[in-house]
Amino acid sequence: MNTSIRNRAAALAIAASASLAGIGIAGGPALASPNAETNAEVTVGDAGEQKPASAKYPTDPVDYADELVRAFGADDRDRVSELATGDARAALYSHDYRYQDPWVRTESRVHGDTEYVDYTNTNTQTRLSVSVRIETVADAQPDAVYSVEFVSQEIPD
Repeated sequence: MNTSIRNRAAALAIAASASLAGIGIAGGPALASPNAETNAEVTVGDAGEQKPASAKYPTDPVDYADELVRAFGADDRDRVSELATGDARAALYSHDYRYQDPWVRTESRVHGDTEYVDYTNTNTQTRLSVSVRIETVADAQPDAVYSVEFVSQEIPD
């Protein structure tokens, strides 16, 4: 009888382990949300394919600022308007931008909830400082650039 009880106990333990393993396999996001994949935010690209919303906006503040400066240099006003607030766009385009390229990133620094990314125009030696809201970038949202500032340098003759 002792052997019979041990065999049944062993079988019960194996069955319990197997059922717990099954819960572990089905756990995680699938257990938390039955529609986990359909809850993802998507945007539709040019070819009609679906892309995560984060693909539209860089999720690193320096990359975000770089993309704004590239769009500004290419005079891509649509992209600039996605990346920067109205005040930042006005500041960009109020500057004499006949010599838009080439901009070289020279520095970036974090202060509070903002990352400041600095560039120098190699043709004019003008410096550009781009202020990027870190939280907005982390959320892959538009208008993370809220301020730009130009500092003109005299070019020696």
